Amino acid sequence: MADLRELDAKVAERVMGFERFDSTLWVAPDGLECGIGPTALHEIPRYTTDPAAATEMLEKMRDMGYAIDISHRDEWTLNEEGGHWCAEFDGHLAFAETWMEAASRAALEAMGDG
Repeated sequence: MADLRELDAKVAERVMGFERFDSTLWVAPDGLECGIGPTALHEIPRYTTDPAAATEMLEKMRDMGYAIDISHRDEWTLNEEGGHWCAEFDGHLAFAETWMEAASRAALEAMGDG
């Protein structure tokens, strides 16, 4: 699960416009200080696991002009990379077990940080 929180932090920085202040602190575009873990007063949104946060990220990508395609694959059409969900932003693909994680990974690919 720690790697998903690291992925959340990358999405916050590269897609959502958070600025990294130090190794444990980010500043959101609205000035709110956020972090990861039990010492954080405000946590970075969980883009990889929270549908509301992931939807916010999708809206941001759409606002930046990216075409979005998210699809579910059944057992017979799984990609060799694994995962039941496929997300694509203008040709940048990612696969994962949840649509939120797939979308987060594809967004980072699209932003050149995959």
